Amino acid sequence: MSLLAILIAPLSMAATTDATPSLTWPQIQSLMKTDTGSPHDGDRVVYEGAHPVVVVEQVLPGFPYPTFEVDNIKNPTLVFKSGADITFYVVNTSQVAPHSFAITTAAPPYAVVPADHRVTHPLVDTGNLPILADPGHYSYAKVGWAADKPGAYYYVCLFPVHASFGMWGKIEVR
Repeated sequence: MSLLAILIAPLSMAATTDATPSLTWPQIQSLMKTDTGSPHDGDRVVYEGAHPVVVVEQVLPGFPYPTFEVDNIKNPTLVFKSGADITFYVVNTSQVAPHSFAITTAAPPYAVVPADHRVTHPLVDTGNLPILADPGHYSYAKVGWAADKPGAYYYVCLFPVHASFGMWGKIEVR
């Protein structure tokens, strides 16, 4: 598949089924208020407690490529305490491309089409969150992750090209 085909393929994927969970913009704004993190140093969001809630918005265009945003910070480092039982709400507000959200131990750089086993078999994966046919609704997923081991992890979009263009961020478990 050519790079051009990979870039324009999302435009043909704008359909959805009734089974796709969706939120309206006012619902997304209410959901964002449930995020329990505190922004630090302009590029980090720190979460305290045993049951943090993270609201991740998937944005396209980002800067100029797709990005994740948490607390209005693009691709922030997310910091958790070891043993935290984390709930992620991931919302695709893009009207241009589907996205996914996966957690992996594989560090960047990422291939145009990720092939690293740790990326293709992530610890957590929402699957693709499609563009919805109704422009007033946005697809979302709720996933959980137990941050059992201290270390460095990464959240990435597995849709072709996105992670290689910078749609990823770091997770620190302390």
